[in-house]
Amino acid sequence: MSLAPLPHPQALVAGSSPLRIVASSADDSLEAELSEEETSLVLEVRSRDARLNHHLVGILLYGRGRNHVIEGFTVLHPDVEGWYTGHAKYTKEELYTRLHGCCEGLVVSPVDPSLLGPPEWEALEASTREFPDAASRHAWMRWLETAESRNLPHALPLSTLRARLGAEGASGQAAQS
Repeated sequence: MSLAPLPHPQALVAGSSPLRIVASSADDSLEAELSEEETSLVLEVRSRDARLNHHLVGILLYGRGRNHVIEGFTVLHPDVEGWYTGHAKYTKEELYTRLHGCCEGLVVSPVDPSLLGPPEWEALEASTREFPDAASRHAWMRWLETAESRNLPHALPLSTLRARLGAEGASGQAAQS
């Protein structure tokens, strides 16, 4: 992937092309596209492989010199036309600042939760802070149920994730009533 300048959060450049960065996983089971929306950048990860439905996917965005990294996760869920998708959303300011103005690399990969340790837990928890829709939240709940049933060798912060997902579910249900 070549160097991709990120849009400055305060800049409105007339006639500029919207940002679009694409990548594939090493095994080609996943595609990823980082694209620009009005006030944010959205990363869509997708696959046609039904085995990846409700599967955890790791995301790495590399900034200038690969010294600046954003790590995150998403969970795939059924979408349209046989696709399974997951999303991560970032403010333009967050990506611009944390990646120092450019994106040099985008890596996505299916993740085995038994391989996650304390360094990844914060990124895992941060990935559950916002859901673009009910399907995304439901996919995280399904993944969490599967992870809990596996009796993983080390203690992922599953109870913290369950509390977060449960609290958001309760507040979302209250808002719908």
